[in-house]
Amino acid sequence: MLRVLVVLVYMVTYGGTTGDRTPLGNSINAFALDLYNELLGCMNDSVNDSMVISPFSISTAFGMAYLGAAGDTATQIARVLKYPTNVHEQFEALLTNIAFSDENYKLNAANNVFPLTGLEIRPQYVSDVLQFYLAAIKELDFQKYPEESRQYINEWVSNKTMEKIPELLHRGDVNSGTVLVLVNAIYFKGDWLTQFNPNVTSIVDFYVSPLQRISVDMMHSQDIYRYIEDPVLDAQVLQLPYTGEEVSMIVILPKNQNGLPDLEASLTTSNLDEAIAKLYAPYSSILVDVHLP
Repeated sequence: MLRVLVVLVYMVTYGGTTGDRTPLGNSINAFALDLYNELLGCMNDSVNDSMVISPFSISTAFGMAYLGAAGDTATQIARVLKYPTNVHEQFEALLTNIAFSDENYKLNAANNVFPLTGLEIRPQYVSDVLQFYLAAIKELDFQKYPEESRQYINEWVSNKTMEKIPELLHRGDVNSGTVLVLVNAIYFKGDWLTQFNPNVTSIVDFYVSPLQRISVDMMHSQDIYRYIEDPVLDAQVLQLPYTGEEVSMIVILPKNQNGLPDLEASLTTSNLDEAIAKLYAPYSSILVDVHLP
């Protein structure tokens, strides 16, 4: 069964309480859950694979499209992406904040607009996309050189993600009819605050479905973590902070081994916000045995 890991934007917008998160952070997370549910409905249970998506990247790329949209197109983009008012100014603040380097971790977000050579673009859009999205505009001749244009975009993305995404666009994704490509690339690298000892990593069974299990390398750590058991989600919720404790990963695990479908059905913005708020309460820090694939 295909499973999707949705990377929410709590790591860059969450300040410990729901009220500390920005309207843009709320909108991206709400869109993330909508997108997740849509993907679940499209999945083929016979496909046994995993996928990672970043609603932040999707929302940012569509923000650049929304910047130049009008009429019904603009209305539909704003509705589906759940954009707040002053969304462009909020993206400017968020992307500027991300752009500041930090000694504890590496977080890069880069945007670019690749129009067809000769495509007329309003000077105001060129100015605004640079201001709000820190994006450059690079013309490419998709009509004459579609394959070379695809390779150029892939090389740009690869450079921005430290070669973690070497081929964003596959053969056929760009052709002689391509007019515009909007790209967001995001890269994160950080060290766990509490390191997993490789000497205690062991091979154990991991259930990918109620009837199917695989052998995986399971890491182990025992330390003080923020941890709760949420009755609404019927799940365990754990915060794994990175060095510096400015960024963390939040893991949600069903309490029941076969409880993933029920957890997915109960994942709403309000339920998730309530669980995260409990996680950041003063009493949530306890000694936890962590086993992570």
